[in-house]
Amino acid sequence: MWLAVAAVMGATAVFVPLRIAYKQHQTVAAKPNGVAIVNFAFTPQTLTVRAGTTVTFTNTDGAVHTATASDKSFDSGRLEQGGSFKARITKPVTYYCSIHQYMNAEIKVAS
Repeated sequence: MWLAVAAVMGATAVFVPLRIAYKQHQTVAAKPNGVAIVNFAFTPQTLTVRAGTTVTFTNTDGAVHTATASDKSFDSGRLEQGGSFKARITKPVTYYCSIHQYMNAEIKVAS
């Protein structure tokens, strides 16, 4: 039994990093009024929208991420791969991933 457990743990230890490494080399274009999470970054880094626009955040990465406003005006919660979240933007805001806090970006509001 211990041998089976060790085999599963070993396979998981190899598979998960390979899955993330594979995803790190993908390219994804964000849709209009959208932000893609790819390669542990938000794309585009800066998005400009009109006040009242709904922005869609989509996680295309192999890891779980969040989109969390620095001013707490929105928080996606955990976004699994393929998950999305919509936020209505009324003012300029910076945001980050609360899991990987080095990931950050901004939304500007055009007048």
